[in-house]
Amino acid sequence: SHVDEVSAAFQLLAEVKRWMDVTYQPQGYNVGWNCGAVGGPDVMHAHMHVIPRFEQEPYAGRGIRYWLKQEPNRWR
Repeated sequence: SHVDEVSAAFQLLAEVKRWMDVTYQPQGYNVGWNCGAVGGPDVMHAHMHVIPRFEQEPYAGRGIRYWLKQEPNRWR
């Protein structure tokens, strides 16, 4: 069922987070899905992005909303 698939995806997210915590020790994460044609996937399929984030990054703390609000992404 759809509920089982969502549950399995979040269980996998928890497993990936534990591995990244041990391997890279990030200070945070961005987690996201690309859904639908305008969401970005070239081939329609489900996948989850898990991006470790670090304080020393030049754009630390800006998250995905920062990039979506930039001028090149605004409606004309």
